Amino acid sequence: MPLSTTTTSRTNSVNPHLPIVAEEISHDIHVPCIYNKVFNPTFGLSRKKRITQYLEDSSKYDSKRKRWDIPSKTALEEDLYHPFEELISDILAYFEYTETRSVVRSANANMHHEEVKGVPRCEDDDEWEFKSSPDIVVTGHGKIEKEIGYNFGPADHDWRTRPTYANLVTPFEVTLDKNFEEEVNFLQIGVYARQCFIQQHNRQSVYALLISQKRARLYVFDRSGACHSEDINIHKNAEVFVRIILGICSPDCAAVGFDTSIYWSDDGTRRIQALDENKNLVAYRIKDPDGKPLFHAGTIKGRGTCCWAVEGGLVVKDRWTSVEQTPEVDFLEVSRGLPFVGQMVAYITGTSTAKLRGFHDYERDVSPEDKKHFDNRYFHRVTLKDGGKPFLQFSSPEEVLYAIRDAIRGHKNLWDSGILHRDISINNILITRSDTVPYGGTLIDLDMAVWIDRANSPEAKDFRAGTQAFQSVGVLDSNGSEKNTSKAPHDHLDDFESVLYVLCSAAMGFEGPGKMTTHAPRYLRLWPDVDPSTASYSKFGFIRRRNLPTTQPFFGPIFDRLIHDLRGFLRPHVDRKWANAETNFPALACLKECARNDYTTVLGFFDKAIADLEADDGFKERNKPVPPDETKTPGGSSRILGKRARSDSSVAGDTRRRSKRIIEKKKAKRTASANAIRFIDIAMALNRHFHVAEQHDAISDHDTGGREEDEFSMDHEIISVYEELERENCHILHYTP
Repeated sequence: MPLSTTTTSRTNSVNPHLPIVAEEISHDIHVPCIYNKVFNPTFGLSRKKRITQYLEDSSKYDSKRKRWDIPSKTALEEDLYHPFEELISDILAYFEYTETRSVVRSANANMHHEEVKGVPRCEDDDEWEFKSSPDIVVTGHGKIEKEIGYNFGPADHDWRTRPTYANLVTPFEVTLDKNFEEEVNFLQIGVYARQCFIQQHNRQSVYALLISQKRARLYVFDRSGACHSEDINIHKNAEVFVRIILGICSPDCAAVGFDTSIYWSDDGTRRIQALDENKNLVAYRIKDPDGKPLFHAGTIKGRGTCCWAVEGGLVVKDRWTSVEQTPEVDFLEVSRGLPFVGQMVAYITGTSTAKLRGFHDYERDVSPEDKKHFDNRYFHRVTLKDGGKPFLQFSSPEEVLYAIRDAIRGHKNLWDSGILHRDISINNILITRSDTVPYGGTLIDLDMAVWIDRANSPEAKDFRAGTQAFQSVGVLDSNGSEKNTSKAPHDHLDDFESVLYVLCSAAMGFEGPGKMTTHAPRYLRLWPDVDPSTASYSKFGFIRRRNLPTTQPFFGPIFDRLIHDLRGFLRPHVDRKWANAETNFPALACLKECARNDYTTVLGFFDKAIADLEADDGFKERNKPVPPDETKTPGGSSRILGKRARSDSSVAGDTRRRSKRIIEKKKAKRTASANAIRFIDIAMALNRHFHVAEQHDAISDHDTGGREEDEFSMDHEIISVYEELERENCHILHYTP
């Protein structure tokens, strides 16, 4: 079925999904008889007699004519949906799968997509939503499935009529036989598999079946991409066809691609099994009440990174590492104890994509041509110390500055230990805060790191190193296109350039904590562009331009100067790599001396900005000691002492609640002093004004006559109440009309 986007008013094609899948999985490998490899070797033998018996007993199959009860001549794909739905249901019922598996005709289900990086959205429509509809799906339900699956059959979900990608086990794509070879079939199945990986955070592989009146083809998706079987004549090879149906709909969650070490426990919490500091396997409780990860990848092929915050101040990270890359755990071992760098507790090495595909003899099972396209990946689960809160959860300008400055310190510590990070981004800088260190940061994620003395290895030249929105001009220009002849290595200066883009993303992209601007500069919007050349030209222009839009007022001139200093420092280095792409650059190991000076310069920029910020009145106001909520006056009565001045929208609500609490408390205290009684009167007056404000807010938008004058008058009355409170020596929140 076609993909669609849905709003309250329209449904449109979302064909942009298809080229994204095509680019991600440019080559799907043909593996003959893969169904004999991916399923348990004894599966076929133990089922063979029952399958033969089923074919003899079933009303869906004519043993004499060797044909299923499927229309052989039809001009409409839709005419095949119901017959195949009934056939698959009949097979599952005969083999007693229906306790945990259900077949749903989903051609019009419009199953919700989680947003996918790279797919354009309609910026003017907040309700724009991507959806798609596999023709038929098999969903999971039952106790075990609820425990293992991310969202298999919750109590409020009717899985028989409302399938979702969160409870999907296997998608089926139905097509006419004349259209069986069209590439769009594979791409649409790829979209379905992609959503399974995105919405089911413990999925290691996804099976899918393409079927027509005559043929079937099995697809397997995993972190190495995709592979497929030969085409099977479903009528003449009915036994194989039934075996495939049973295999891809198996009630064994592990057999259909789920990681069963992540599950829902009887106490209603989601658990993940990982090693503790003593190398003991522990079922850690995932902190999120819905069992969701902190971060998960939005792709099929690749690292498939997924991180969970768990109990005990820890983070558990899953990752699939290419055999061509150095595992992150090797770098984490070397970086143990380094300040400002994320710290590992323990790790597990698990299965590989080769094993998931049943490649027990790699040389025999994979053709020479397919070996060029198969990137075997090993699974690692790492237990880490929680390094702080995400960078974009900053609450003040100083948190941004200190976090980035400390991340550069961590970067230097890694460099001094022989490691180049290569993936500076907003996702890999954490904000730390403690009683002893009010502001700080931690650099995490060594997935894309390389050894400095081995930087000529293939992994060191990988264009995919880093997050594109923050990749340097030089790294973007090393995109593996035909015109790529760049010989410049990814060095520490590329990571400094990424630091600049992280700083700009915060200071130019956010109006304040948690509030992304709707008027970001155009170049900022181009940096995550799917086309690397577009992002490269935009960043090159940004580095070279003399005049730039200023940062958001929340950050101010100090950030403007810092960005100016960083651009000035980086400009000659960017120019040199841009103009001399053909030149042989020195190896990273030869840059250690000049790198020391570069670190000193860049850290100096941040130290100066921090010193300027700490001398700023706004910083002093934000960081002055907060008085306690209540203190005793000489007269023996309690006075309210509010927190430091704030100007956000919570002021009114906080003050209203505080006023009501004080009133109730004071009314109960008959022996209150004259000053306290006076305070009650003022607080009650203030409360009345807030009540009036609420009434004004309830006025219809059409009834605006005289409203502005009333609000102006009310503002002045509230100000007078505040002034009177201040005369009573009550330090409360500042009010701005």
